[in-house]
Amino acid sequence: LGTTNPCGFCVRATRNGSMTQDSFFDFCVHFLKNRRAQNNTKLPHILFLDGHALRWNLAALRYLMDNGVYPFFLPSHTSVWTQPNDNGPNIRFHKCVEDAIKRLLYTGAKNTVSFYNTVLRHAWLDFIQREREELLNAGTNCTTNFWDKTGFFPFNPNPESWQHVLSTLGKLNEEMKKSEEAGNNEFEI
Repeated sequence: LGTTNPCGFCVRATRNGSMTQDSFFDFCVHFLKNRRAQNNTKLPHILFLDGHALRWNLAALRYLMDNGVYPFFLPSHTSVWTQPNDNGPNIRFHKCVEDAIKRLLYTGAKNTVSFYNTVLRHAWLDFIQREREELLNAGTNCTTNFWDKTGFFPFNPNPESWQHVLSTLGKLNEEMKKSEEAGNNEFEI
């Protein structure tokens, strides 16, 4: 690995594209190796993780904690409003991929591996440009403000992303209650 991969990184792929218990342990080993390389081992660290139990395992969690890294689980199936990465860079990159596909399909390109590699290249360059322009013009961008948006830093128990979701759920609940009171047991979402 060292001679063909001087940076020491590796890529894991799973059938469904999600983290598995086995690949999570590999990630923990990689994470701690790089943490040690940065000489950040004196103070404890918090590692934010998706709360989906199929993505992690007890041995890996113990390995992290034995090495001064404490997992903090974000509730499963709430990533759209609780997870910082999903509230910033992932949203923007998703939009950049959509835009790249639209632009490239108009050129008559075919759905091939080469086409999708081109889509990803165009999307990444677009993402970097949008982030750079927003940072220069506004002093912040998706990558720099997602901690604030989700209430992690600075700490905010009523962050923007949660307030949006809670207000939406409240309206839906009100509509469902009105429908039930009117004797209509069917409600379309």
